[in-house]
Amino acid sequence: QYKQDIARFVFGPLVCLRSVPDAASESLSPSTREKHRKRSRVPFGKLGHLTFVVNYCEKEERDAPELVGVYNADDLRGQDDVDGMHHRIPYHRIEALVEVKPDRRRGGHRQTVSCAHRHHVARPDRPAIYCLVIEPGWYQVISSDPTGVVVSPRNEWTDLRLLAAYIYSHYYPPRDRHLWDDSVSWISGETPHDPPTWMVRCHGRSYTHGRLLFAGYPWGRRTTVFQVTDRQGGEIIIKDTYRRRVRRCKEQDILVHIHGDGDLPGVVRLKWAGQVRTDNKMLTYGARGDEEARRKERMALLDSGCSLVRAKTVNDLLEAIYDVLEVHRTVLRERKVLHRDMSINNILMYPKRADVGGRAMSRKAPLFIKDVLGGSPRQAIDYVD
Repeated sequence: QYKQDIARFVFGPLVCLRSVPDAASESLSPSTREKHRKRSRVPFGKLGHLTFVVNYCEKEERDAPELVGVYNADDLRGQDDVDGMHHRIPYHRIEALVEVKPDRRRGGHRQTVSCAHRHHVARPDRPAIYCLVIEPGWYQVISSDPTGVVVSPRNEWTDLRLLAAYIYSHYYPPRDRHLWDDSVSWISGETPHDPPTWMVRCHGRSYTHGRLLFAGYPWGRRTTVFQVTDRQGGEIIIKDTYRRRVRRCKEQDILVHIHGDGDLPGVVRLKWAGQVRTDNKMLTYGARGDEEARRKERMALLDSGCSLVRAKTVNDLLEAIYDVLEVHRTVLRERKVLHRDMSINNILMYPKRADVGGRAMSRKAPLFIKDVLGGSPRQAIDYVD
């Protein structure tokens, strides 16, 4: 009933949201239409335009948007759908969020920002998103990207220019606004509702079967970590961050320094690092000014492991903590580097080191717990030095 009330309240805007995208898609150039079709996995022969549908979410889901913009919405309909509408739309298929408050209740902004938060976590291929808030008498647009949230002034329903611009921007974003990162793309599961895997393009190669290991706070560095597979079946870790231009220290430079005289066991090794581009443009966001501007950077790491929470035994966990402390001691003593964040997300156990030929090993390797328990002759020499 609540969704039906919303549909009646936004009848006028809903007609606009349903009809304008159809008209806009007809004006798209063939190349732009094809780009949207491929990006959103629209089957060949179908129009790749945005459709706004009512989001029939699960009852236990809080702060779900009332309307969502989706490409190729027809393949999300199931046999149990109500009156031809859609049940919960998976986040990797959502392109736009619309929050409706028909009874003048407060919370439209908070709820919209909450939706945007979850969207950013679920969509590493969508650095930015436009949201629409609808209330009696007015509407406004909310923009969310790594630098934060920007809210437009309230517009009365007699002035629909902002609403038209909101829809148009999903096809032709402003020149300085990158809604998509085309170096990351989702691959659908067995059904449209299954969680996707990810393909990440990095230093001229495409890595597939990507799993999202970590997604950080969306307004800031927004650290995102993937575990992907290369062509030989080996595992590679991809780490994305949105870095401030004024920040001096770069993680990739520190890793190069640590392994400068040979690979140091216990510290991940760098395969590649660089800035992320889409359409030959760097992904830069500065809606809140140059001081807050952030640029997307990517690292490919050769080594991986498991989270501490996946320790098989307490003994394994204690041994891992010992090794972590020993690695930090060695890095500080030999390379004059101190890690300032020894949190659970920066510590891995059961390490998997990629077999890379042609790389020398450091002669100052840490003394791991296995060396101590095994009576390694390095133990006495190491501490005498």
